Amino acid sequence: MISSENSSPILGLREQEDTLEQLEASHNLLKALAVAQSQFIVDANPRILFDNLLDNLLELTQSEYGFIGEVLYTEKGQPELEAHMKVRGQPYLRTHAITNIAWNDETRAFYEEHAPKGMDFYNIKTFFGEVLVTGQPVIANNRTTDPRWGNIPEDHPPLKAFLGLPFFYKENQLLGMVGIANRPGGYDKSLITYLEPFLVTCSNVIAAHRNDKRRQHAESALLQRSIELQQVLDQLLQEVVERKQVENALRESEARERQKAIELQEAIEQLKRTQSQLVQTEKMSSLGQLVAGIAHEINNPVNFLCGNLNYVNEYTKNLLILIEKYQQYNPKPNAEIDDLLEQLDLEFIKQDLPKVMSSMKFGVDRIHDIVVSLRTFSRLDEAIIKTVNIHQGLDSTILILQHRLQQTSQRQEIQLIKVYDRLPLVRCYASQLNQVFMNLLVNAIDAVEQRLERAKQAGENFLPQIQIRTELLDGERVAIHIADNGVGIPETFKQRIFDPFFTTKPVGKGTGLGLAISHQIIEKHQGELRYISTVGQGAEFIIEIPLKIGVRG
Repeated sequence: MISSENSSPILGLREQEDTLEQLEASHNLLKALAVAQSQFIVDANPRILFDNLLDNLLELTQSEYGFIGEVLYTEKGQPELEAHMKVRGQPYLRTHAITNIAWNDETRAFYEEHAPKGMDFYNIKTFFGEVLVTGQPVIANNRTTDPRWGNIPEDHPPLKAFLGLPFFYKENQLLGMVGIANRPGGYDKSLITYLEPFLVTCSNVIAAHRNDKRRQHAESALLQRSIELQQVLDQLLQEVVERKQVENALRESEARERQKAIELQEAIEQLKRTQSQLVQTEKMSSLGQLVAGIAHEINNPVNFLCGNLNYVNEYTKNLLILIEKYQQYNPKPNAEIDDLLEQLDLEFIKQDLPKVMSSMKFGVDRIHDIVVSLRTFSRLDEAIIKTVNIHQGLDSTILILQHRLQQTSQRQEIQLIKVYDRLPLVRCYASQLNQVFMNLLVNAIDAVEQRLERAKQAGENFLPQIQIRTELLDGERVAIHIADNGVGIPETFKQRIFDPFFTTKPVGKGTGLGLAISHQIIEKHQGELRYISTVGQGAEFIIEIPLKIGVRG
């Protein structure tokens, strides 16, 4: 009976160890998804984003190699296959990230040439082909009994176990799949359940990638049309100048041409506004889909963990009380139990276990705070005007950009100073204001990093700082100041700083749309966006908006 009674605490400790392992696995998965979220928000290169996702997937599953791919379709396919899949064409896989498993000079050359832009695989009589055709997960662990192993090329690196997982978008639309191989011990259905949030992230990223391609195509067409119209305008203006020499004879013609020039100029400006609005709409739509998907998938396991942690904490306390009572009434256990107590170091466990439980609670609360911040930042379900706390929007944006403020191997930490006034609630378009905060803070970080680089090259000491200050102006308007001590903005840029496609950043660094879109959003709020700057000392952007749209200060 003594041995049976003491097995209960030991079993409880083992269950807690299992819970800790599950929490650590969930934490690592959520951490990888949070990094992917941050990279997407700051416009990371899609190839880098997918490569990082694949690296995290291989690490989380202890797999040797794998790929992440998008399903596409040929123009023509087999009729019976089209009827089965209810699509036109035959499916094939285009990789966005793939491990280099080249086994000879020919395959190495093929990988180096095609991997950066995506490799296409058309043979569907394979493991991944079965996933594309059936839309179901494929687990292959037994090479001796599974006939599907026969389709592997000769000299292919050893393939001991395989897991293929499809991922879908709206209305069960198959978007692509992930494939991983050679996990020690093979694969099982529990791993599929564990990877569901990862598959949702892959689906959202590829859907956003498709939207971005469509947006780039529309942007290119609009830009080309703008260039053509500008050329026509330049030609017409030149004709006006030349015809001034015969003004008396051609006065009526000149007036008509001038009117055409004005109309064309207005058309160009309208095209530019439409173009920037299109970019903003598509970007926020893609961002919203990703934020909503990830926030939802993170929130479900977090709620589960929050609920179970309370039970685990209570069970732990009860087990410790039981152990103390047992030691009180049986201070001299038999030799076997005494050896086990010494081996387990029960006193250390009694002291350390509450600390472990506290750290677990802190970690879960931290994840919950991140989910709340993501929802606050996006507010994509709030297309109507709504009364919000401006400081919450600022704090959620700061949290999303926290990784860019932290110290890196290349530079020191950027100090963020917040000076918040006591502000009333503001009636506004919350998600659009959050986008303005994001644009201005990203620009401030870029400016500070440029000055850090210059100071490093010159051997100078420099403390990078960004300050966010809010104030209530006259009872009817609020002001938000975002200041940095970066490189500053030259005076010659003042007239063009809010023009679409104008940027002070190096080539390839910025789109030139952030300040233009921000200016439009603040004007929509009947407010004002302006700046002051000294080259070499920094810049300060000031946002002034009314407490309620429709009321001017």
